Amino acid sequence: LKGEKFAIDEYQREYKWSKENIVQLLDDLSNKFLTAYRPDHDTQAVSSYDGYFLGSIITTKRGGRNYLIDGQQRLTSITLLLIFIRHQLQEARLAYSDLEDLIYSDDYGKQSYNLDIPERRAVLEALFQRRDFSDKDADESSRTMLQRYEDMASEFPDELREPNVLLMFKYWLTRRVGLIDIQSGSDDYAYAIFETMNDRGKPLSPTDMLKAYLLAKVDDPTLRQRANLAWRQQVQHLYS
Repeated sequence: LKGEKFAIDEYQREYKWSKENIVQLLDDLSNKFLTAYRPDHDTQAVSSYDGYFLGSIITTKRGGRNYLIDGQQRLTSITLLLIFIRHQLQEARLAYSDLEDLIYSDDYGKQSYNLDIPERRAVLEALFQRRDFSDKDADESSRTMLQRYEDMASEFPDELREPNVLLMFKYWLTRRVGLIDIQSGSDDYAYAIFETMNDRGKPLSPTDMLKAYLLAKVDDPTLRQRANLAWRQQVQHLYS
């Protein structure tokens, strides 16, 4: 994640993870960590802990950004987890600066989030800065991110909340937990891969598939953005 920018194409679905998905992620990570952790261990011991594989993401690179074909649900959730852990370590006055490079990078003096999706910057900024965020007029993904962050805060395992244990967990999460980035060589394959690689996490709904199918047929980027905006406005109207 360090120094990388991740974006999504318009045909991608919204952030859809449920509370159950977040609980499962926290359980998987904490259980793996706690099988190795011992109270008498120092931080150096983490280097010998077993690692954990979060699966693969699939990207295609354009304009210095990694466009996510598969993996935005996990990357969004991991970003929320990193923000939450940063806040907890900050309160405990323990080292957290190494997490920041995984959340944002400096773009000529301006803070730029590594999860670079314009519609979601406001909620990321609010969560990172610990400010209130009004989801009244927010898009579906921003509302869901706010809810899942709140779930993360309430469901984070008690065994990891003690400051020194949390510090150890941070080192394990950032050094021993991995993802594999599979880069698609051509945009021509992006939709086909997207359609066939959603067998993990929350399955695509018929609505998600219809949106992806329709928008992937629009070759002109400007027209595709307009179509995506129209789609989102109609979905927002139905929700409200």
